[in-house]
Amino acid sequence: MGIVLILSPDIKILTISYMISTLLIVLGIILVIYSFNKIYLLNFISFGVLQVILGMVILIYPFSLLTLLPIAIGTWMILKSVIDFRLSILLKKYLHLF
Repeated sequence: MGIVLILSPDIKILTISYMISTLLIVLGIILVIYSFNKIYLLNFISFGVLQVILGMVILIYPFSLLTLLPIAIGTWMILKSVIDFRLSILLKKYLHLF
């Protein structure tokens, strides 16, 4: 198996592209479904839709992952951090932990 992956890296890129796109689509759908919860009323729908769109783009154009991966990871990290920050402020406000 390892020799096949070394001799044909295109198969490895396709496999990783399909795995990442499937993961993004599933997690985006889950995020959209959970956004209707009372605590998650913070624009999680848009973040979930962006994940689904990015997953579909990678699924349709699997070799674009080489170009999109650094941009997507950076954007995802920034958006996720902002959403987590907003959620922590909301939880602090409503749960009176401090």
